[in-house]
Amino acid sequence: VLLSNTYRKMGKNFAAEKALQKACLADAQNPIAYELLCELHEDAINIDAINHVLTKAKEKLIDLSPALLYFKGQLLFREENFQGCLEALSTPKLKVSNVSSLSSALQLKGRCHDKLGNYHAAFSLLQK
Repeated sequence: VLLSNTYRKMGKNFAAEKALQKACLADAQNPIAYELLCELHEDAINIDAINHVLTKAKEKLIDLSPALLYFKGQLLFREENFQGCLEALSTPKLKVSNVSSLSSALQLKGRCHDKLGNYHAAFSLLQK
C-alpha cells in the first residue's frame, strides 16, 4: 500500500495499480487496498474498473468500508439508480466516517433526493 502511494506521487499509476493488486492478494481482508484502487480508477474515470474492484471487495470482505460504500453509491448514481445509491449511503458506518467522506456522502445523498423529487429531504441534507 505504501509503495502504491509512492508510485502515485511519481505519476506511475500503472505501477501503483499493480502494487495495490498485490496488496489485495496478500491481505484480502484489508479494505484500504480496495479503497485506494477505487480512488486510482476514479482519477482515471474508469467506472468498469471501480465496479470490478467493488465486486472483488464484496467477495473478500465481510462488510464494505465507508469509503467503498461511497464508491458504490457513486456508481449507482452514475447508473441513475438513485434509490440504490441512497440505500448504499444510508449505512450507520458512514456517520462515523471521517468528515470529508461524510460531507461527500451527504452531498451525493442530496443529489439523489433531488433527482427523485424529494426536495425537502435534499434541502435538509444541505443544512447539515
